[in-house]
Amino acid sequence: MFKMIKTKYVFSVVVCLLVIPLLVGAYSQTLPSVVRSTLSSGVYQAGQIIPIEVRFNSPVTVTPFIWNSCGVASTTGCEATEEYPKLTLSLNNGTTTALFATSSSGSSNLVFNYTVGASDVSEILDYASTTSLVHNSVDQSQVTMRDTDNNPVNSILPIPGTSASLSGSLLMIGVTSTSTIFNVSSTRADGTLKTGDNVTIKVFFNQKVVVTPYVWRSYDPARSPRWSVAQNDYPTLALRMDNGTVRYSTYLSGSGGNTLSFRYTVQAGDRTDDLTYAAVDSLFFRRDYLNINNPETGVFYVEDSIGGVKSVSDEDLSLTLPTPGAVGSLSYNKNIKTNTDLPNLVLNGATSLQIPLGGVYTEAGASASDIVDGNLTSSITVTNGVNTNKLGNYEVTYVVSNSAGSQAIGQRTVFVHNNLSGLPVNNTTDKNVNVVVGGGSYYRYQIDNENVSETQSIVASSTISLLDLSSGEHILRVWGRNTGEDFLQTTPYVHIWVIRDSSASSGGAGAGGGSGGSSISSVSSSDVNLLSKEGLVSEVASTSGKVLGAKVYQFNRILRLGSKGDDVKLLQFLLIKQKVGKSALALAKNGITGYYGPMTESAMRDYAKKNQLKPANGILNKFVRDHFQKLGKELNISLSKISSKQ
Repeated sequence: MFKMIKTKYVFSVVVCLLVIPLLVGAYSQTLPSVVRSTLSSGVYQAGQIIPIEVRFNSPVTVTPFIWNSCGVASTTGCEATEEYPKLTLSLNNGTTTALFATSSSGSSNLVFNYTVGASDVSEILDYASTTSLVHNSVDQSQVTMRDTDNNPVNSILPIPGTSASLSGSLLMIGVTSTSTIFNVSSTRADGTLKTGDNVTIKVFFNQKVVVTPYVWRSYDPARSPRWSVAQNDYPTLALRMDNGTVRYSTYLSGSGGNTLSFRYTVQAGDRTDDLTYAAVDSLFFRRDYLNINNPETGVFYVEDSIGGVKSVSDEDLSLTLPTPGAVGSLSYNKNIKTNTDLPNLVLNGATSLQIPLGGVYTEAGASASDIVDGNLTSSITVTNGVNTNKLGNYEVTYVVSNSAGSQAIGQRTVFVHNNLSGLPVNNTTDKNVNVVVGGGSYYRYQIDNENVSETQSIVASSTISLLDLSSGEHILRVWGRNTGEDFLQTTPYVHIWVIRDSSASSGGAGAGGGSGGSSISSVSSSDVNLLSKEGLVSEVASTSGKVLGAKVYQFNRILRLGSKGDDVKLLQFLLIKQKVGKSALALAKNGITGYYGPMTESAMRDYAKKNQLKPANGILNKFVRDHFQKLGKELNISLSKISSKQ
């Protein structure tokens, strides 16, 4: 009786010692990193043994749990069994168990042997879940796998279907499909890919196949040497994008086995919500060289050997693929998207701001969207280093990425300048200017194209006095210097205004806007609204209010049919404003588009003829560009005149 009680307590103590580590979470950092079979990829039938290695990051010792089927209180006539770790595998028709090979204890690779059953079927063999490796199949509180410090190992496996799981071995069990090609998949994880990403595609056959290329050479009598070197033409798998574009994947390897591998590299413009091949006959030899024969030039080709995908006994095989979208197809097995477009990032408000020293910068924000991911505004990261208490140029950066990893970047420039009071208003008759400079320690200034002034101390003399200026446009530039620094800012504050001749008549008839005029002397409020709508007007804040200017008023390139951009918008506005001929009226009706189409070309041709600009061929070329440069400058001045009225 004493002996039995002692045995019972000893057993209880042992159980407690084994359970305590489980309760306190004393598992080690030893865990599985990869699960692989030592066999090559292929089809395995009933009776064959498949060894499976669970590869840990350090050695593991396996000690069996001794299980007594009668219980510890009674041992008479009972049979004790040794319980080892087990690995549960997933099959099409259920699950099965791979048994531990005791000889692998003490190594980093624990081996489990799976014997294929008579009814076992699996297109890609894998374990059932991340918890498919257990210490034993009887009592999970009994630890059988321990690390070198005698701690229970972490037995969580890599996620099934990932590259580190058993599925990466590409083992097929008991496949008896009548189709030569029964499965197409990829080692690439589901997700969205960007330009330059690679995808490896696997084509599975129900038998071993041999791939031989077409070998060909070309002859060109005008080339030296006339015969080219031998070229190999391997099979390709044609993939279809959502817009119908076909991309040809490159054959990599697999001849002599059951699986052929192809690589597809995502190209700019590729867009698909579910990567798939084009049709059931998309696996073929392209043989583009068949089109090079030309009797006129004497170019032709010869084939040195005929290629093919055949059985090991040299029999022709059907290369028909599973129907796209059906079981066994690439799009059925995987959910791979491609998105090569950058997110659309739009900054709210002006992209260039000027703020006086000590002023307030208010973040206007931005919005972002993506063709696949939709609204990405909440994902925008803003980096703002603006310091309105220090003169200088600052950049506010906006960054957003889509699910493919493609990144869009936007920037807003913020110029913090000296405080300037007394700046002249636009369209004034006053020819004397006194501008008071505040903030910082020193400054320089320049009026029009005259020499830059000497460095002035704001404490000693903070007033810029300009007397008896002439009528016309003037530009004042001011460079500031921060207190404690020994250099002036490289970017000046710029103020532009026009002095009107008080003796001139204010009621003269302008030359612009009429029928066939060749200048822009006035701009209406409707013109400003149209230019603003098209993003062709910029606003610069100053102490005298808003100063308007043309965002684009120069032509720095040749514009012709097919050109796009803001300079095309400006040209279209000028042609509409001048109203030369029916084509200009048609262009006005169509509106400003920024695209140089046939309508713009016709209006340009009519305008050039009317104003004797040569050649009048409908192209804004270097011969007529000076004329439109003049119109653009006049537009800019006219906009500044509008400013003083606001």
